[in-house]
Amino acid sequence: MENLLATEDNTNQEKGCKSPVKWLPPNKDYWKKYAEKWLFIKNKYSLKISQKENDVLMKILNSN
Repeated sequence: MENLLATEDNTNQEKGCKSPVKWLPPNKDYWKKYAEKWLFIKNKYSLKISQKENDVLMKILNSN
């Protein structure tokens, strides 16, 4: 499934149900892929994206 990702237990607990506004993976090299997956799921299921969430995701996707 495109929205499941194997992680360590403590990382999963840290994230909980937080959006990218409040939590990003500890591995900065994965942030862009994480943002892409987040947007894919939001679009696939026609879920709302808040302005703050969109701002964070666009900043990540537009970074080098």
